[in-house]
Amino acid sequence: MTQIPKTPPQKFSPGGRRILDAQWLTYLRRTSDIGNRDTLINSEQLIKGVYQFNEGKFQSCHETWESLWVDSIYPERLFILSLTKFASGFAHALRRNPKGVTRLLDDAIRYIKPFAPSYAGLDIQLFISDVTAWLHSETYSPPFPELKLSN
Repeated sequence: MTQIPKTPPQKFSPGGRRILDAQWLTYLRRTSDIGNRDTLINSEQLIKGVYQFNEGKFQSCHETWESLWVDSIYPERLFILSLTKFASGFAHALRRNPKGVTRLLDDAIRYIKPFAPSYAGLDIQLFISDVTAWLHSETYSPPFPELKLSN
C-alpha cells in the first residue's frame, strides 16, 4: 500500500528555508498537490512582475516578486521563488555570467515544474520549453523567453 506523504510544515527554523523548500518540492512531485491554481491569478504584484520580466527589467521584477514571496505560504511560495530565480538567471545573462545563468535557471526550472502546465494564469509548460530551448542555444543573450498567459 502506497503511503500518502505528510504535508511539510509552513514555518522553518532560522537557516532552514532551503531544507523546507526541498521538502515541499519533494512533496509536490509525489502528490501534485499544488494548491489552488487561482490564488495568485489576481495578484497585482505577480502581474506587475510579469510585465517587468517581459520588458527585460529583471532586477525590478525580482524585487516585485520577492515582496510577494515574503508573505506567501507553501506551495505558492515555491512558485514565486522559481520566478525570482528566473529573474536572477536572466539578470546574470545580461551581465554575461554563463555559470550564474545555468545554475539559476536550472534551479528555477526544477522548482516550477510541479506547477505545469499552467498556474496563476500563466502558461508554465510553454515557458519551461522556451527557457530550456534558450539554454540549449548557449547564446545567453536576447531575445529572452517571455511569460505568457495561459488560454
